[in-house]
Amino acid sequence: MEEFKAVLEKRILEARQEMRLPDAPLIIATKGPSLSSTSRVARELADAYKHPLIDEDDITKALESIRPASSSRTNISDEHFRQLIFEVLYHLASSQLNRQISVTVNTALSDRAYLDQLASLARSMKACLVIIECDAQDHQKAGYAVPGDVLKLPVNTELLFPSDKVISGDRSTAIPHTESEEPHQDNPSGKVLLQSSPSQEKVPKESDRKKNQ
Repeated sequence: MEEFKAVLEKRILEARQEMRLPDAPLIIATKGPSLSSTSRVARELADAYKHPLIDEDDITKALESIRPASSSRTNISDEHFRQLIFEVLYHLASSQLNRQISVTVNTALSDRAYLDQLASLARSMKACLVIIECDAQDHQKAGYAVPGDVLKLPVNTELLFPSDKVISGDRSTAIPHTESEEPHQDNPSGKVLLQSSPSQEKVPKESDRKKNQ
């Protein structure tokens, strides 16, 4: 998690410099398949950065608790209910940003329109929007692609939160990166989190193997 934070902070610094707003508040939002650990990522980041966490799961529970038991989804469609949840989340985030307070939001962002609204909020508040794209390597479940003009950081949650059993010599990576980025050498766990280049080991030709036999 520490190395993930280091990469994230570097990307945020670059984005703020590009915006020429070094103190711009942040909107850190998670996006990923329904089975990915987006909620845990959001909680970890909110705790690490001391941001208010605006969690759509909490909003959903609150709205469900005040609806009469006799009511049914026939009175309000699933889509309208999701829109209501996002509207509450949007206004809570806007209220914090008005006070120059950065926020971390946990929302499914299942629809591109929700991401566009967050991007519009960031522009209006002169805030920096960061999308933590969880498990984006699963293209079939990832849904729509995050636009190129939005700062995003893809992360493999299975490797970010590994089990206690670690395979020796594992070169799998939690955070994809460009070739110019190098893995941290002071990683206390000794596990490589940043993506390493594929092995260039030479495979012997069939004719060479026959000569050696």
